[in-house]
Amino acid sequence: MTSISAQMMSSISEYRNANGKDWHKKIGTKDHNNTPKSWKILTAEAGYIFTFAFSITETVAKSALLLLSTLAALITTEPMKKAWEDVKSSGFSIGWSFVDICITPFCLDIATSEDQARNIFSKGNLLRVPSPQVN
Repeated sequence: MTSISAQMMSSISEYRNANGKDWHKKIGTKDHNNTPKSWKILTAEAGYIFTFAFSITETVAKSALLLLSTLAALITTEPMKKAWEDVKSSGFSIGWSFVDICITPFCLDIATSEDQARNIFSKGNLLRVPSPQVN
C-alpha cells in the first residue's frame, strides 16, 4: 500500500498526462496525443505544489506513528513494518512531487505510479518516462 501523498501524485499525474494513465498503450496509434492541455498542466502544477506540502506533513505524522509502533514491537512487528513502509512512501513523495513541479511543463507524459517514479529516479533520467515492464 502506498501513502496518501503517493496516491495523490498518481491521480494528479493521470489527470495531467496528455494520454492519461494508459499512455504507453497509445504510442504509435491514432489515439496518441502529442500535446498536453495547458490548463491541465496548470491545475496539475497547483496539485503538485499542494502535494509537496502535504507529503512533508504526512511524513512527519507517519514518522511519529513509526516511533509509537516501536512500543507494539514487543508483541508484534507488523505495525512497525507498515509504519516504515508508509514513511518510505510519503518521504519518496516529497521528492517525487518536487521533481514533478519542475518538469511538468516540459514533459508530454510523466510517471503515474510510485513504482514507475522510483524506476525513473533509479535510472537518473527524470525527463523520460520508461515503458512499463511486460511480464
